[in-house]
Formats: sequence, structure tokens, C-alpha cells
Amino acid sequence: DDPSNDKYRKIDTHSQGYIKVLKDKPGALDLLKAMNFSERNTSGKDLVLTRDRVDPALLYLGISALEQIRKTEEYMYQKRLIQFRRDVTQIMDGSNLNANVDQEQELIKRAHNLSVVPSEPSNGAGALLQVNFGPSQSEVDYDGTANINTMATTGTSEKVQKISRRFDGDDTLQDVIRWIGAHGSIIPIKMESREWCLVDLNKYPIEAIDVNRDMGRTLQFIGCWPSGKLEIRPSTSQWRQELEAKSESASFS
Repeated sequence: DDPSNDKYRKIDTHSQGYIKVLKDKPGALDLLKAMNFSERNTSGKDLVLTRDRVDPALLYLGISALEQIRKTEEYMYQKRLIQFRRDVTQIMDGSNLNANVDQEQELIKRAHNLSVVPSEPSNGAGALLQVNFGPSQSEVDYDGTANINTMATTGTSEKVQKISRRFDGDDTLQDVIRWIGAHGSIIPIKMESREWCLVDLNKYPIEAIDVNRDMGRTLQFIGCWPSGKLEIRPSTSQWRQELEAKSESASFS
């Protein structure tokens, strides 16, 4: 805000703010150094922009570059991913994201979802289905297409929530969605509204499932037999737009 003020020209790389927002983020340190920030000591704890190295033109270019990045779909997707992880943590702790639903109501909704799920096949029969709640140790490699690609490790150690059980081949995707809803009643709502999506990790490239279209189809039909590995993620804008365009086209045909 004010390059003449010393506190705006010093960054503690050991602070929680830096670690949470900038540490190990691709290009973050390079951008700071390009704007003449440098390590003040051998430990690299502080990044400092000395008064004699303040270049208003460089600072302007750096800030302009950041503003342009904030407008990109990749940046906005990463923000949604951060919020998604917070939501998942809250859901798995037994809470509901809907302020109008209290804890008792949420437990009732979860129990109802579980009550309409087919019984799990016994003695190891059926297909083992695993569902991950978001990507781990990484950020999604978003390339601007409708596909959600494989991930590149960033060196963090984020724990991913996972659930698994067995289903028969003629069980449907709706049975799986209800089972997932037994872990959080808001999850099916978010998938049906396409705010979140269910992706098939066994396909390459990784492909998002159109939950609304495939709800009544069997696990064999959608390719989750004899096993399946699915993942819930926030939807990309382009994937949602493509599905909405297909829905509009179908309604006119």
C-alpha cells in the first residue's frame, strides 16, 4: 500500500499468513524477487525490499499481473477448492452447511438417506466403491477445459476424507448418491445443482459424471464395475456451462 513504510517492505516467510497463502505456491517467490525483494539473512526467514531498491514501475507491473491472475478461471477454481475443503471438514465433523437445518434435523436426513440404500453384499461379493472427498497433497491441474486433470504434488500433506463399501452391479448411481448423502445431506444437493461434481478416477482423462443424467443408471452401465474409484470436487465453470448448454439444446429438440 505504501512502499515508503518499512512494514510493507518486509515479509516474514515463517508467519502463518505467508505459509498459508504463499509458501510453495508456483511463481510466488519468483514474483516477489522480480519486484526486488531479497532474503535478508542466510536462513531466508525474511524477504525485504530495501528503500533504495523500491521501483514503482516494477511494483505496478507486479500488482497488475496479480489482478489479471485473479480474473482467471484457474484462480477462481482454486478459491472454490479452498472453500470446498473447508465445507468437507465441516460436513465430516457432523455439521450441515445449511444454516436453516439444525443438528437434529441433519442427523434425521442422514439416517433417511442411509435407510433407502440397498444392503451391502456380504462375503466380499459385489463391487468395491471408494469415494474421495477432494484431491490430496496437490492442487487440481486445471487447463481451462471441461476435464479435470491429474494433479501435481505441491509438497503439502492434506488429509483426504474417504469412504468405501460394496455395491451390486445392478445398484444404481442414485444408490451411491444416497449413500454419500448419509455422510452429509447437503452433498447430493450440491452435486445435483452442479456446484460440486463426481469424477471417475478410473477413466483417463479423468471425467466428471453427469449425475442428473446418470442417476437411474446401473454401476455396470457407468463403468463402476467390478470396482470404482470416485471423487467429489468443486465443478469447473466450463463443465457446468457445457452441461447447461446440452440441457437447453435437448429441451428444444
